Formats: sequence, structure tokens, C-alpha cells
Amino acid sequence: MERADVRLPGNNAVQWSLYSRERDDGSWLWRAGPWMAFQVGGAEGASQSEPKPLPRAVRDRHWRLSPGTPVGDAEPVLRLGYRPEVLVFLAQGEPPFAVAAGSANARRTEAPIPGLLEALRRQRGAGWQPAPAYLAETPEELAGDSALRRQRQVDWKSLLLWGLLVAGAVLVATLGLSLLRRPPAQG
Repeated sequence: MERADVRLPGNNAVQWSLYSRERDDGSWLWRAGPWMAFQVGGAEGASQSEPKPLPRAVRDRHWRLSPGTPVGDAEPVLRLGYRPEVLVFLAQGEPPFAVAAGSANARRTEAPIPGLLEALRRQRGAGWQPAPAYLAETPEELAGDSALRRQRQVDWKSLLLWGLLVAGAVLVATLGLSLLRRPPAQG
């Protein structure tokens, strides 16, 4: 989501704050506001506020709108403007190619696609366009629901360092006990 717009019926001017969260049990995060949204009708026609751009694009699922002043029984309508994602494939190897989606462990990363496309257009001409990709007639399920469960990663380096620390502590304790058991030197 890149922008937010709020509408109430009739003439109004209300200050709003917008919050969102990804999961049902997540905490609400501030996204925009407070900003003034208004709608005023007159003889010349209706005037209304422009949509509020968000400071950055947000991919959250749950949104909450909070008015700065009571709005009575009127129900606000929140409209969120979004920019659709662009999916670009860089084919490597022999076709046919497959796209796998739905991993709980994969993270979205930014790719330098605009720079790549610009370089290819310089090489192949300004009118060059990437080849279109189409969905197969019958999708194939690979890992199913198990791909959506987050797998716990074992941090072997951390475990090894903790093991060395414990072994070192045991060695120092053993040396200390052996020194305490030795009879004092007579001299």
C-alpha cells in the first residue's frame, strides 16, 4: 500500500491516524497521520482532500483507522492505494522453467531489475521487451503445506562457541581444584 484515502458521508473535516499489522496477534504500527481529510459540497461542486501518501510502501494485511475527533454514527470508508508487485524471471538453464512459491523460510529481497532491463534495452534496442511468461494449465504441488511451516535453523557456530566456552570453564575449574588439592610447598 502506498497511499490512504478516507471518506465520510456529507460535509466533514476530520483528522485521522492510520495503523497496520501483518498478523492478527501482532502489535499495531503507526503508518500515517495525523492528517486532515475533508469533503465539502457547494454550488460549484464537491471538493475533497487528496489521498495521503504513506512514508513507505507497506505490505500488511490488517489496517486500523483512528479519528482525531468523534465521527458519530457515520462509518468512514478507508481506501488504500497500492502498486502491484512486478515479477520478473531471469531464465537460466534449459526450458521449460518452473516457479515455486509459498515458502515460510524464503524472504523477499530487492533485485536490480530496472538496471538489468535498462542494460538489455541498450544492447538489444529501445523497443526490446522481455518475453512473457504464462501459467501452466495444471499447477503442480511440490511440498504442499509443509513448505508453509517455518523450519528452525540450527546455528552451528553459536553452538560450537558455547561448547568451547563450557569446555574452557571446566578446564579452568579442573586446574583450580588440582592446585587446591596439592600440598603446600615447604620451603
